Amino acid sequence: MVRPNVEGLVELKELLVQVTAALMLASAVSLLVGCASVDVSPSEALGTTAKQLGIDPVSIVLQTPARFAVATPGDRYADFKLGLYTQTKTEVDLFEYNSAAGTFSRVQTVPLKDIKSVSIATWGMFGHIHQVQLAVADKVVVLNCSNSSDAVGGSGEKTQPVIDRLVAAGVSRGGSAARVLPGELQYYSTPIPIIKK
Repeated sequence: MVRPNVEGLVELKELLVQVTAALMLASAVSLLVGCASVDVSPSEALGTTAKQLGIDPVSIVLQTPARFAVATPGDRYADFKLGLYTQTKTEVDLFEYNSAAGTFSRVQTVPLKDIKSVSIATWGMFGHIHQVQLAVADKVVVLNCSNSSDAVGGSGEKTQPVIDRLVAAGVSRGGSAARVLPGELQYYSTPIPIIKK
């Protein structure tokens, strides 16, 4: 009869717990490092972030982390930046996040009255990847509502509040839109499907 090495199993179990804890801590730290000043849910944090951005906290309707780009209609690729999408009572502001300095800089301001429509592009096997597109004059502001620096889209739960608040502010809903991908993806070739006979 073979006796299991109980001490070895206990050590292995402890090692797995330590590795799991280390991975959880590492992902939490990476999220906090990348977006430490992006979390604005508590009112104190909202006030601090708004002051840093130069916005009156009372005027903020919605604020969410986003990867955004300003593109021309019909573009398939654009230069996305990681930052913060902020809607006030009168305008939409896009702020780029500088991770080295831990600060935001305003990249684009669009008055709500200048936004012609808000559209959504959806894709993925279950239509679960969403991208918000704002039609403004001869440009399209593209939002991937995510706090990931390499996001190609956002989730519905982060995207829907952006659309709802814009529509509530009087922006009309547009039709479905074609997704715009980050520029760095244009150099990857599309996989060729393998057809078996």
